[in-house]
Amino acid sequence: MNKKAMWLLGIVLMVALASAFLVFAQTNTPSNKTIDDIYRLLTTEDGKNRLDILEQWITDIDEEVDEIHTVAARMLDDQYGFFEQEEWTLDDLKFQLNTIESMLQKILEDCSCP
Repeated sequence: MNKKAMWLLGIVLMVALASAFLVFAQTNTPSNKTIDDIYRLLTTEDGKNRLDILEQWITDIDEEVDEIHTVAARMLDDQYGFFEQEEWTLDDLKFQLNTIESMLQKILEDCSCP
């Protein structure tokens, strides 16, 4: 048998096995669902509504995300708010650095340090 025939036989065998598996799987699944099955899906063992529990979880997560956002915004404002309020330019920063440099030079001259 050549390679093409082997491949074709393998593919046909796999399709046949997949078809048999699907037919077997469909015959074993119960098709009738009752209202009790749906009720058990929507309630816990102690009778609580799962949708209410899920809604509370989502509300709690939403509140935590809002709080995290508020704290992060406050931290960023504290960290970068100074420059936003003052609106310093590069020229202003350069002037301040030059002023600090001249002060340090004066201190070094006054103390007679090498």
